[in-house]
Amino acid sequence: EQESGLGPMEQASVRDARLSFDRKTKLPSELAKLQATLSSEGYQSWAKARASDDYETFKPVLAKIIQLRVDEAKAVAPEMLAYDYQIDKFERGMKASRLREIFDEVKAGLVPLIKEITSAKKLSVDSRLAGGDAAPTFEVSKQEALCSQVMEKLGFEGRL
Repeated sequence: EQESGLGPMEQASVRDARLSFDRKTKLPSELAKLQATLSSEGYQSWAKARASDDYETFKPVLAKIIQLRVDEAKAVAPEMLAYDYQIDKFERGMKASRLREIFDEVKAGLVPLIKEITSAKKLSVDSRLAGGDAAPTFEVSKQEALCSQVMEKLGFEGRL
């Protein structure tokens, strides 16, 4: 690939463009049309359901969208699991099995932590620290100076 005169970044861009092209050209036109229709219908349905706090009105459209994604994966990458194909569109190389491992590990630590937090004794908080009208205000310049000092102590060399 180096013979092409392209550096690693350019080669990656060509690979991404090729993958995108392949995926789009392998998608049957009827699925592409359905995708466009459902995208609009799905958004309208979701917005209406959200406004009225009524998931049931969105549920049938969501089922169609999920089926469309399964059909898309079968058409474009039949060698992959449908969910792996969809994940791969956003996180190249990631698989559902690996995500399961990651989330199982996170869950193992998170569930006990949530139980500990939710069962902990409630602390009383001074109303001035809780926000609202009673909360004190601080000059922006003093906040910026404090943040700059903290960033310097931490060795951060970026912009605030």
